[in-house]
Amino acid sequence: MKKIIVAVCAAALLALSMALVGCGGASEKDKEAFVGTWELTTASDENVNKMVESLSSMGQKLTVEFKSDGSMESEAFGNGTWELTSANEGTIKQSDGNLKLSMKDGKLVITGSDGNMTFTKVQ
Repeated sequence: MKKIIVAVCAAALLALSMALVGCGGASEKDKEAFVGTWELTTASDENVNKMVESLSSMGQKLTVEFKSDGSMESEAFGNGTWELTSANEGTIKQSDGNLKLSMKDGKLVITGSDGNMTFTKVQ
């Protein structure tokens, strides 16, 4: 009987450890790194880069704000929601489709069908 109990406990511990390994998603600390206001600094599309330079010369900026409640606001890109799928990656959900969200070297990168846009945190 003791061997059966030990075997059942060992199986339960193995199942629990496998379940915990599979939980690898993002933590609240990971999410905090994304929360705030970000300014568009560069894009893979040269026309977008020219627009950013032009706006900058007039003292204007293209920004996006990620809020801790999972909402996202931007005059240029519209509103939506966001969620992390791992410590450095996530998804932006908008009415017209989804965008990929990632953090690389302290910069926020949003990837869509037209290419990448890189943002620097301002707040």
